Amino acid sequence: MQAGTRALGNPANAGSGQAARCARVKPRLAAGVLAKHTGIFRKRPPGTPLALIFLLMFTGLVESTGSVIGLESRGEQARLTLAIPFAAELALGDSVAINGCCLTVAELSPQGIAFDLLAQTLRVTSLGALSQGSQVNLERALQVGDRFGGHFVQGHVDATGSITRLAAQGQDHVFEVSLPPAIHRLCIAKGSLAVDGISLTIAELAAASAIFWITPHTWLQTHLHAARVGQPVNLEADMLAKHVDHLLEARLKH
Repeated sequence: MQAGTRALGNPANAGSGQAARCARVKPRLAAGVLAKHTGIFRKRPPGTPLALIFLLMFTGLVESTGSVIGLESRGEQARLTLAIPFAAELALGDSVAINGCCLTVAELSPQGIAFDLLAQTLRVTSLGALSQGSQVNLERALQVGDRFGGHFVQGHVDATGSITRLAAQGQDHVFEVSLPPAIHRLCIAKGSLAVDGISLTIAELAAASAIFWITPHTWLQTHLHAARVGQPVNLEADMLAKHVDHLLEARLKH
Protein backbone atom coordinates (compact mmCIF):
# COMPACT_ATOMS: atom_id res chain seq x y z
CA MET A 1 0.00 0.00 0.00
CA GLN A 2 1.39 3.37 -0.95
CA ALA A 3 1.40 6.41 1.25
CA GLY A 4 -0.98 9.28 0.73
CA THR A 5 -1.87 12.48 2.45
CA ARG A 6 -4.69 12.93 4.92
CA ALA A 7 -6.69 16.12 4.91
CA LEU A 8 -5.61 18.50 7.64
CA GLY A 9 -7.83 18.55 10.70
CA ASN A 10 -10.88 20.77 10.59
CA PRO A 11 -12.45 21.57 13.98
CA ALA A 12 -15.76 22.20 12.25
CA ASN A 13 -15.95 18.49 11.48
CA ALA A 14 -15.77 17.47 15.14
CA GLY A 15 -18.88 15.80 16.51
CA SER A 16 -20.04 15.39 20.13
CA GLY A 17 -16.56 16.27 21.32
CA GLN A 18 -15.24 12.87 20.24
CA ALA A 19 -13.11 14.16 17.38
CA ALA A 20 -10.61 15.88 19.67
CA ARG A 21 -7.13 14.89 18.64
CA CYS A 22 -6.32 11.63 20.35
CA ALA A 23 -2.78 12.65 21.15
CA ARG A 24 -4.11 15.26 23.58
CA VAL A 25 -5.86 12.71 25.79
CA LYS A 26 -4.13 12.47 29.16
CA PRO A 27 -2.33 9.12 29.45
CA ARG A 28 -3.75 8.48 32.94
CA LEU A 29 -7.28 8.59 31.51
CA ALA A 30 -6.41 5.76 29.18
CA ALA A 31 -5.20 3.45 31.96
CA GLY A 32 -6.77 0.03 31.58
CA VAL A 33 -8.13 0.90 28.16
CA LEU A 34 -5.20 0.23 25.85
CA ALA A 35 -3.77 -3.20 25.29
CA LYS A 36 -0.39 -3.42 26.96
CA HIS A 37 2.57 -2.75 24.64
CA THR A 38 0.41 -2.35 21.54
CA GLY A 39 -1.13 1.13 21.66
CA ILE A 40 -4.19 -0.15 19.81
CA PHE A 41 -7.69 -0.72 21.06
CA ARG A 42 -9.28 -3.56 22.90
CA LYS A 43 -12.84 -4.04 24.11
CA ARG A 44 -14.09 -0.71 25.41
CA PRO A 45 -15.11 -0.67 29.09
CA PRO A 46 -18.60 0.78 29.72
CA GLY A 47 -18.59 4.56 29.75
CA THR A 48 -15.14 4.91 28.18
CA PRO A 49 -15.09 7.62 25.49
CA LEU A 50 -14.28 6.18 22.09
CA ALA A 51 -11.53 8.78 21.66
CA LEU A 52 -9.46 7.00 24.31
CA ILE A 53 -9.37 3.74 22.42
CA PHE A 54 -7.29 5.08 19.53
CA LEU A 55 -4.63 6.89 21.54
CA LEU A 56 -1.40 7.38 19.58
CA MET A 57 -2.10 5.31 16.50
CA PHE A 58 -0.79 6.13 13.04
CA THR A 59 -1.49 4.69 9.61
CA GLY A 60 1.69 5.34 7.65
CA LEU A 61 -0.20 7.67 5.33
CA VAL A 62 2.03 10.73 5.36
CA GLU A 63 0.04 13.86 6.13
CA SER A 64 2.63 16.38 5.03
CA THR A 65 6.35 17.00 4.91
CA GLY A 66 8.32 19.48 6.98
CA SER A 67 11.87 20.74 7.05
CA VAL A 68 14.52 20.79 9.76
CA ILE A 69 15.30 24.21 11.18
CA GLY A 70 17.85 22.93 13.65
CA LEU A 71 19.10 19.96 15.67
CA GLU A 72 20.65 21.10 18.94
CA SER A 73 22.78 18.70 20.96
CA ARG A 74 21.96 18.65 24.69
CA GLY A 75 24.41 16.20 26.17
CA GLU A 76 23.11 12.71 25.47
CA GLN A 77 19.86 14.20 24.23
CA ALA A 78 18.92 16.70 21.53
CA ARG A 79 16.21 19.14 20.54
CA LEU A 80 14.81 18.98 17.02
CA THR A 81 13.08 22.08 15.62
CA LEU A 82 10.94 21.81 12.51
CA ALA A 83 8.97 23.99 10.14
CA ILE A 84 5.58 22.24 9.95
CA PRO A 85 2.72 23.21 7.60
CA PHE A 86 0.03 22.49 10.22
CA ALA A 87 1.92 24.18 13.09
CA ALA A 88 -1.06 26.44 13.89
CA GLU A 89 -3.16 23.34 14.72
CA LEU A 90 -0.68 21.89 17.22
CA ALA A 91 -0.65 22.25 21.01
CA LEU A 92 1.94 21.41 23.64
CA GLY A 93 1.90 17.69 24.33
CA ASP A 94 0.56 16.70 20.91
CA SER A 95 2.18 13.69 19.29
CA VAL A 96 3.53 13.77 15.75
CA ALA A 97 5.24 10.95 13.89
CA ILE A 98 8.42 12.39 12.38
CA ASN A 99 9.96 10.02 9.85
CA GLY A 100 7.93 7.35 11.62
CA CYS A 101 9.11 8.18 15.15
CA CYS A 102 6.38 9.34 17.55
CA LEU A 103 7.54 12.54 19.27
CA THR A 104 5.86 15.01 21.61
CA VAL A 105 5.58 18.73 20.94
CA ALA A 106 7.82 20.36 23.57
CA GLU A 107 7.71 23.98 22.45
CA LEU A 108 5.67 26.16 20.11
CA SER A 109 7.24 29.34 18.79
CA PRO A 110 7.26 31.51 15.66
CA GLN A 111 10.68 30.02 14.93
CA GLY A 112 9.29 26.48 14.68
CA ILE A 113 7.95 23.46 16.54
CA ALA A 114 10.44 21.79 18.90
CA PHE A 115 10.66 18.15 19.97
CA ASP A 116 13.01 16.60 22.54
CA LEU A 117 14.98 13.55 21.44
CA LEU A 118 15.97 11.18 24.25
CA ALA A 119 19.22 9.25 24.22
CA GLN A 120 17.27 6.08 23.38
CA THR A 121 15.62 7.83 20.43
CA LEU A 122 19.00 8.92 19.09
CA ARG A 123 20.38 5.37 19.46
CA VAL A 124 17.50 3.55 17.80
CA THR A 125 16.39 5.96 15.08
CA SER A 126 18.02 7.91 12.27
CA LEU A 127 16.85 11.30 13.58
CA GLY A 128 20.33 12.19 14.81
CA ALA A 129 21.52 12.19 11.18
CA LEU A 130 19.16 15.03 10.22
CA SER A 131 20.61 18.44 9.39
CA GLN A 132 19.26 21.89 8.63
CA GLY A 133 17.06 21.74 5.55
CA SER A 134 16.43 17.98 5.71
CA GLN A 135 12.94 16.99 4.62
CA VAL A 136 10.91 14.84 7.03
CA ASN A 137 7.62 12.96 6.80
CA LEU A 138 4.88 14.06 9.21
CA GLU A 139 1.73 12.36 10.47
CA ARG A 140 -0.45 13.24 13.43
CA ALA A 141 -2.21 10.61 15.51
CA LEU A 142 -5.54 9.38 14.17
CA GLN A 143 -8.73 11.21 14.98
CA VAL A 144 -11.94 9.31 15.65
CA GLY A 145 -13.70 8.88 12.34
CA ASP A 146 -10.55 9.05 10.19
CA ARG A 147 -10.38 6.55 7.34
CA PHE A 148 -7.78 3.89 8.11
CA GLY A 149 -6.01 3.45 4.79
CA GLY A 150 -2.51 2.24 5.70
CA HIS A 151 -1.63 -0.32 8.37
CA PHE A 152 -1.22 -0.28 12.15
CA VAL A 153 1.78 1.96 12.88
CA GLN A 154 2.76 2.85 16.46
CA GLY A 155 5.56 5.29 15.82
CA HIS A 156 7.92 2.99 17.75
CA VAL A 157 10.96 2.55 15.51
CA ASP A 158 12.44 -0.95 15.66
CA ALA A 159 15.69 -0.36 13.80
CA THR A 160 17.26 1.54 10.93
CA GLY A 161 18.21 0.51 7.43
CA SER A 162 19.69 2.40 4.53
CA ILE A 163 18.58 3.21 1.01
CA THR A 164 20.48 0.98 -1.42
CA ARG A 165 18.57 1.80 -4.61
CA LEU A 166 16.33 4.64 -5.71
CA ALA A 167 15.81 4.85 -9.44
CA ALA A 168 13.15 6.02 -11.88
CA GLN A 169 11.29 3.32 -13.78
CA GLY A 170 8.95 5.10 -16.17
CA GLN A 171 6.61 7.20 -14.04
CA ASP A 172 7.35 5.15 -10.94
CA HIS A 173 10.47 4.62 -8.84
CA VAL A 174 12.03 1.43 -7.54
CA PHE A 175 13.10 1.81 -3.93
CA GLU A 176 15.26 -0.69 -2.08
CA VAL A 177 16.16 -0.61 1.60
CA SER A 178 18.60 -2.79 3.52
CA LEU A 179 17.05 -4.69 6.45
CA PRO A 180 18.70 -5.91 9.67
CA PRO A 181 18.07 -9.66 10.22
CA ALA A 182 15.66 -8.96 13.11
CA ILE A 183 13.45 -6.91 10.79
CA HIS A 184 13.87 -9.16 7.74
CA ARG A 185 12.43 -12.15 9.62
CA LEU A 186 9.21 -10.19 10.26
CA CYS A 187 8.69 -9.29 6.60
CA ILE A 188 6.91 -11.12 3.78
CA ALA A 189 6.35 -10.31 0.13
CA LYS A 190 3.16 -8.20 -0.20
CA GLY A 191 3.34 -7.46 3.52
CA SER A 192 3.60 -3.99 5.05
CA LEU A 193 6.63 -2.17 6.38
CA ALA A 194 6.83 1.41 7.66
CA VAL A 195 9.88 3.13 6.16
CA ASP A 196 10.49 6.60 7.59
CA GLY A 197 6.83 6.57 8.55
CA ILE A 198 5.54 5.62 5.09
CA SER A 199 3.27 2.58 4.89
CA LEU A 200 4.73 0.60 1.99
CA THR A 201 3.94 -2.78 0.50
CA ILE A 202 6.94 -5.06 0.00
CA ALA A 203 6.99 -5.92 -3.69
CA GLU A 204 9.94 -8.27 -3.32
CA LEU A 205 11.85 -9.55 -0.31
CA ALA A 206 15.52 -10.10 -1.15
CA ALA A 207 18.14 -11.84 0.99
CA ALA A 208 18.93 -8.74 3.07
CA SER A 209 16.64 -6.03 1.72
CA ALA A 210 13.12 -5.11 0.72
CA ILE A 211 12.13 -3.70 -2.65
CA PHE A 212 9.21 -1.32 -3.11
CA TRP A 213 7.59 0.39 -6.08
CA ILE A 214 6.81 4.04 -5.45
CA THR A 215 3.93 5.70 -7.29
CA PRO A 216 4.16 9.30 -8.52
CA HIS A 217 1.78 10.43 -5.77
CA THR A 218 3.91 8.92 -2.99
CA TRP A 219 7.06 10.22 -4.60
CA LEU A 220 5.82 13.81 -4.58
CA GLN A 221 3.89 13.82 -1.28
CA THR A 222 6.64 12.30 0.90
CA HIS A 223 10.29 13.11 1.44
CA LEU A 224 11.36 10.41 -1.03
CA HIS A 225 11.82 12.91 -3.85
CA ALA A 226 14.63 14.44 -1.75
CA ALA A 227 16.11 11.12 -0.55
CA ARG A 228 19.48 9.76 -1.63
CA VAL A 229 21.17 6.34 -1.82
CA GLY A 230 23.02 5.66 1.41
CA GLN A 231 20.60 7.69 3.51
CA PRO A 232 19.53 6.00 6.77
CA VAL A 233 15.82 5.31 7.25
CA ASN A 234 13.68 4.32 10.22
CA LEU A 235 12.00 0.93 10.10
CA GLU A 236 8.94 -0.27 11.99
CA ALA A 237 7.90 -3.85 11.32
CA ASP A 238 4.25 -4.81 11.16
CA MET A 239 2.91 -4.86 14.70
CA LEU A 240 0.87 -8.04 14.20
CA ALA A 241 3.94 -9.86 12.86
CA LYS A 242 5.93 -8.81 15.93
CA HIS A 243 3.31 -10.15 18.32
CA VAL A 244 2.97 -13.47 16.46
CA ASP A 245 6.76 -13.83 16.40
CA HIS A 246 6.98 -13.15 20.13
CA LEU A 247 4.23 -15.65 20.97
CA LEU A 248 5.76 -18.36 18.80
CA GLU A 249 9.21 -17.78 20.25
CA ALA A 250 7.85 -18.07 23.79
CA ARG A 251 6.00 -21.29 22.93
CA LEU A 252 9.03 -22.87 21.29
CA LYS A 253 11.10 -22.22 24.40
CA HIS A 254 8.68 -24.40 26.34
